[in-house]
Amino acid sequence: MHSGTQQDTTNQALLKENVTFSELDSWHFRLVHLSFDKMKYIDLPCNSKRTQTICTVCPKARLHRQPFPLSNTRASRIFELIHVDIWGAYRCSTYDGYRYFLTIVDDYLRATWVHLMSSKSNAFPLLQSFIALVETQFGTPVQNIRLDNGMEFQDTTTLQFYPNKGIIHQKSCVDTP
Repeated sequence: MHSGTQQDTTNQALLKENVTFSELDSWHFRLVHLSFDKMKYIDLPCNSKRTQTICTVCPKARLHRQPFPLSNTRASRIFELIHVDIWGAYRCSTYDGYRYFLTIVDDYLRATWVHLMSSKSNAFPLLQSFIALVETQFGTPVQNIRLDNGMEFQDTTTLQFYPNKGIIHQKSCVDTP
């Protein structure tokens, strides 16, 4: 009954602010924030009256996590920062047997490169090839790579590659875009 105690605390705080509630709102609180669409199927004396009050608790309770703050920092030139992520495995493979794909996004241009892969072990060789392509075709080095902490890029060969190329390896949370 922990959620009930938290609900009671929230309701008491709203009452202290002198917020008035309709009878339907009170039932909404009593029924543990049951949606108003579902409440119309319950035989309540106040169901004929529609509420104009928006419950402040309901949207917050349905969030799985708080939204990320908007970032104002962006790269100031191409390939200053690239974001790399692996997607998959998908239950249906392509005609050629690919079930994963590697995405590489340049932070400055927001240009995106997608590479199909048959296994996650193909990711690092593809990333090495991409960095070589950038250096050759664009004449600029990749300065920063931002990856999640996925195990695909955690072996010793991979971790030695970044300092040898002068690349700063930034880590973000796994499964967090």
